[in-house]
Amino acid sequence: MLITPGDFSWGMVYSFWNNEEFPFEDFNKITFHGSLPVQLRAIQFTAAPLEIMDIWPKRIPGKVENEPVQGEVPVLILGGEYDGDTPVYYAEMIEKHLPNSRVVIFPGGTHVQIFRQDKAKFIVKEFLNNPNRKPETEELF
Repeated sequence: MLITPGDFSWGMVYSFWNNEEFPFEDFNKITFHGSLPVQLRAIQFTAAPLEIMDIWPKRIPGKVENEPVQGEVPVLILGGEYDGDTPVYYAEMIEKHLPNSRVVIFPGGTHVQIFRQDKAKFIVKEFLNNPNRKPETEELF
């Protein structure tokens, strides 16, 4: 079964953004990006409209919540070469703190490759079946 953006719980999305993301954002950058033409924005306001965020319940997280997670558990990270929401350098930062991570960047890809690439679904299934094996990516490159 294909998961689509319509399958999301928007209340959960808003709660996450308002409590886990926005507290650590630079609103000067957000305002700047909002003034750019939509094709050049690096921030997708449809994921968390600022009007909703003003009224959505929020809390002030501790600074430790913005620190990198570290551990030995195998982790799969899918990214797109042109992802403006979670750029490739985020995957590179994660990889430094999670030595058993498997990073797959889709050439020419954008955000949420699992919705856009059939190969992404195969890689996820392959990882879940054998998380200690490097994903097969030669068809991507």
